[in-house]
Amino acid sequence: MQKFTSETTAVHAPIRQSREAAARAGASGTPAGGRTPELLKLDVQGYEVWVLKGAEESLPGIRVILAEVNLLDLHKGVPLLHETTGWLFQRGYVAYGICGLKRA
Repeated sequence: MQKFTSETTAVHAPIRQSREAAARAGASGTPAGGRTPELLKLDVQGYEVWVLKGAEESLPGIRVILAEVNLLDLHKGVPLLHETTGWLFQRGYVAYGICGLKRA
């Protein structure tokens, strides 16, 4: 285990819209335009709905969405499980499983 210090190193990474990232990877939101991603994995600390809204035009080709969702309001003001799954349900997705659920 490494000792924590107050010294940190900043890492700067570009932020891109999902359609731009897909285009850079040679994918497209429409099957006629190239490869269509079938899996979308999100780990954005509670901002899943906002990311999904930005990717909405690409969603028809995506069969599986793997996302962390909040059960509790840990990141104040972000959508919780029922809001995220509700948004997805309105677009034809259903919750298939909850992985890593811990029980006391």
